[in-house]
Amino acid sequence: MEAVLSSENKTAEFLKSLEMTENKVSIPELNRKIEEAKLRLASTPLPNKKQEDWKYSKIAPFLTKNYKESRSNDSFDLSRFQTTEIKSNLLVFVNGYFRDDLSSITETQEGVIIQNMTEAVDLFKQDIEEHFASGSKPSFFIDLNTVYHSNGVFIKVDENVIGETPIHLLHILSGDNTISQSRNLILLGKNSKLEVVESQFEVDSKDSLSNHVSEYFVGENALLNYTLIEKGSENALIHSNYFIQKDFSKINSNVFSLKNKLIRNNHYARIDGKDTETRLNGSFMPSEGEQVDNRTMLDHRNVRGFSEEVYKGILFEKSNAVFNGKIFVDQKAQQTNAYLNNSNILMDDSSRMHSKPELEIYADDVKCSHGSATGDFDSEAQFYLQARGIGIDKARNMLIHAFMDEVASKIENSEVENIMKGFLDSRMIELDK
Repeated sequence: MEAVLSSENKTAEFLKSLEMTENKVSIPELNRKIEEAKLRLASTPLPNKKQEDWKYSKIAPFLTKNYKESRSNDSFDLSRFQTTEIKSNLLVFVNGYFRDDLSSITETQEGVIIQNMTEAVDLFKQDIEEHFASGSKPSFFIDLNTVYHSNGVFIKVDENVIGETPIHLLHILSGDNTISQSRNLILLGKNSKLEVVESQFEVDSKDSLSNHVSEYFVGENALLNYTLIEKGSENALIHSNYFIQKDFSKINSNVFSLKNKLIRNNHYARIDGKDTETRLNGSFMPSEGEQVDNRTMLDHRNVRGFSEEVYKGILFEKSNAVFNGKIFVDQKAQQTNAYLNNSNILMDDSSRMHSKPELEIYADDVKCSHGSATGDFDSEAQFYLQARGIGIDKARNMLIHAFMDEVASKIENSEVENIMKGFLDSRMIELDK
């Protein structure tokens, strides 16, 4: 008779199969956090469809593989990734490891520190001890990253410093059965400004898992502009961002999920400060059995916070997508103004969209609203364009662009916006084949 493994045994079996090295660092407080995460992992069930958080996303097939760390010294033609056209300081990570030979920090600026995480642990002990793992919320994949992350980036912008050059974090996944885990810590001082572009691509890779975690601490009156571009093929990508805001700070985050077997985005804003602005926006285009799962949280904890969230999806050919966005308003967060909307188009009857916007409000002087709409492609509008001499493919693409451009237009950097629209064009050409 075959033995039935308990959820704890399944977790132990998965962790045992990993060919990864546990993190040990020179900071006692950081080692304590790593040990706590290790203990939680041992007693945490593997994510599965019985859990509400994973009810509609099929993560189980990706937790039966034997993943391994893979340091790659291969050379890569970075020009194949359109994001390298962005004028920026470029940091390249291959399978979670920083590659100095592929990176290019060409415009240094006083007051802006860019350091790979492995070296930063020794150079910036106080900052890392204070902030590392203090913004993220424990879960299976967060703890897995805490215990086993390979590298990442530490960025610090001093008070009153305006970052003049965007910082681009380019992740490349290469090889089969590879696990890639980076850990980023970004600190913005009072009255500072920074733009971060993060992108994920794959080169000859399958049956692999990426699990990236970033913590952003945005100081008083600081501004963060953030763009994430995700484009893979036959793998799973889990990307978790945590934004912690102080008084008068602003965040503009835009996420574009173009392609992969499974994409899971967890974006959480802890709004500690008063008079803040928080924008979390995203778009996604799964096809051919792909899955995209977006989970967001706007956690208002102080007065006069403004937040806006717009997520749009177009689903093709037996794809599956999830949107679960929540606005939480604490009793202290009076005069909060929060808006959340999720709109989706199903291109055929075989695709499935699961949308769950939520409000949880404990303050009485607020303006909060949410909405969700999922419908079929507007064939009448397409017919209208065709009647005016526009071909069927072009007519369809024009309507899709009009629908998706609302999110792309929220990118403040016009160069990044144009590149993102180029990705949308190439994705449509790919789907037309």
